[in-house]
Amino acid sequence: IQYLKAEKILELGTNAGYAAMYIGAQNPLSTVFSIESESLLWRLALSNTQHCSLSNVKPIFGAFQEVLPAICQEQGKFDAIIIDGDHTYKAT
Repeated sequence: IQYLKAEKILELGTNAGYAAMYIGAQNPLSTVFSIESESLLWRLALSNTQHCSLSNVKPIFGAFQEVLPAICQEQGKFDAIIIDGDHTYKAT
């Protein structure tokens, strides 16, 4: 991420938010948009990022297919995309 000088980063699959938080903390001028569809994990990630005062990390709740089109339209191109989500049988 640092090598790419990524300013806008998209993570598919937030879980508790640790990867997004690490990326956001190491790259304070970037914004990390991270999508999570499990409400408990999303709330945990939101709490974690707020507790660490990482305002450049944006946990977003919803299924990828539901929220991704609006995020892409609003944000345009991303400099980096990290995919680690939707581990359902149907998705695989």
